[in-house]
Amino acid sequence: MDDVRELNKEILRRLHTKQEGKPDRKPAPRLLEIVATCNEKEGVFALGKLFEKLRAFATVVDFSHPDIGSVFDGALDDDTDFGAECAEVLALAHYSRDKGLSRVGPFLWRILSTDLPKEVVRRIDSPFVNRLHVRFLKDAQDRETVRRTKRVQCIDLRTLCKKGEEVWAAQPSSLAKFIRYDMAYQEELVKVEKKSKRYLDLGLTDMHAEVMKTVDAFRQQVEESYYGFNRITMTSAAVILAKSLEYNLHQPLLIAEFSSTREYRIVVESRHFRGFNFAVEGREVVATTATPARREPPPVAYEPRVYPLYELWDFAPQTVKEIIGLTDNFPDADGRPIFDHYGVIVPGVNYPKEKDKRFVAEDGGVRSFDTLEEAKKALDLTLINKKLFFPIVVGEKDGKCYFISYFA
Repeated sequence: MDDVRELNKEILRRLHTKQEGKPDRKPAPRLLEIVATCNEKEGVFALGKLFEKLRAFATVVDFSHPDIGSVFDGALDDDTDFGAECAEVLALAHYSRDKGLSRVGPFLWRILSTDLPKEVVRRIDSPFVNRLHVRFLKDAQDRETVRRTKRVQCIDLRTLCKKGEEVWAAQPSSLAKFIRYDMAYQEELVKVEKKSKRYLDLGLTDMHAEVMKTVDAFRQQVEESYYGFNRITMTSAAVILAKSLEYNLHQPLLIAEFSSTREYRIVVESRHFRGFNFAVEGREVVATTATPARREPPPVAYEPRVYPLYELWDFAPQTVKEIIGLTDNFPDADGRPIFDHYGVIVPGVNYPKEKDKRFVAEDGGVRSFDTLEEAKKALDLTLINKKLFFPIVVGEKDGKCYFISYFA
């Protein structure tokens, strides 16, 4: 616990450390400014639904945000064919309507280049609609409104279930090397590459190839740091949390219902709960007036969840609130927010089960809930409160995840 809190203090110190020099920044694409001020009928006449989506974005975002120049991966930049042609088509639409040329509208769109990637087109819309680019919204209350549309999700561990040892071995056992401005995780890359070479020397070519895939993906994440924050996937973060807590990777067992399926599982032994038995099934009622006896609880399956930060904000330590206050008013971004959303990854367990929705509380009483989601959240909060594990805080930007701090 002391190590985690000290790490958060170091994270906070580094957040107060400004980057040396000024990063290269571009102004907002001129197309966005044209769309924001363009006559709406002319815009729809020229660009159809694309104009409506561009306008929905352009009229709510802050053009003075220092990162707005890189929006949509630069696809709308002034020096791109698409951005320049859109601007000219809008000018033609103005001319056409001024001259009463009402039939040329459907032909204007065909003038444009067709090389705008579909994934970019899908992302063009108001942040209120697609929940992307929330950091660019002008109003803090609007950002909070969109962020509150996020819901808790279980983190997908299917890759680990199938690959097992390769995925487990490829991840470091601590998140300490992911903190802002830290480059020490490169040592982990070297270690994993050496391990991969051993697999190759032993003739385990499939394991070598799988580990190298993870290494390549990890290296790409390293290269995509953002304001000094290190990128990490949700799956990697969940596995690293499990390793740091010394949870166990169980070898695959045949599943009765699917005889051909062999899967790995991360399990949490009862020792990690330090005598706290929350399993209702582990109780034996010896008399109606007697205190229930408790058996040693069996291991439970690991089930990491990511909560939107607002769901746990009332329980957030003061250090975490200070860290989020800084990233939402970031000095290196002229006091603007740098993340679209915030999540808290909780290294929880698969309990209670759907059929029950109950667990044994700290006072020995059984707590019941209307929904499974409520029950699991209450158990997560109980385990956090008892300091049986520490979640982590991550930031999301353009769908990519970055490690921020521990929730401690």
